[in-house]
Amino acid sequence: MKTWIALFSQTGSEIYNVSKRLGRYPDRIIVNKIDLETVNEKLLEGCYDRLWTVPSQPTVEEYQTILVEDAIITMHGWLRIVPHYICNNYNIFNLHPAPLTRYPHLKGKDPQKRVFAQSLPYGGNTLHKCTAELDSGEILLENEVLVEGDDLDTIFSKTHTAAAELWVEFLNEQLYNTIE
Repeated sequence: MKTWIALFSQTGSEIYNVSKRLGRYPDRIIVNKIDLETVNEKLLEGCYDRLWTVPSQPTVEEYQTILVEDAIITMHGWLRIVPHYICNNYNIFNLHPAPLTRYPHLKGKDPQKRVFAQSLPYGGNTLHKCTAELDSGEILLENEVLVEGDDLDTIFSKTHTAAAELWVEFLNEQLYNTIE
């Protein structure tokens, strides 16, 4: 079984949901926020001993201290640009909350809000290899959800649910060499 390291900047709820479906928590969870009061309580209960904090803008050296070279490293709302050297030397994967094959213009911040503002019929997710260029690595998995006519909260909810499905499929294959 491979080592799994998960990084997040927000609540960690996606990591909790994916972990429950996998039946496994990450071996190490990295957060770059000092205020842990906003972190998902269930995640903290299940793996507080696996939680590592780093500065808001980690340096290459700080990344090297917390990451393991042959680990599967996943980003779940990691709101930081990962340095080029780290992208090139570690197995880092990101899930962007937009179907980039259909809508390549949705790279970057707040794609669900842009789906809503532009009245696009589909939302979804793109799971890709992390590169130094924002949301531009090799696409590994993608899904779409019909959001036509939905309000913004529903778009967020549908996208979040579909994201967990992609992560579970990907991590089952990467960590256990099986597909759910």
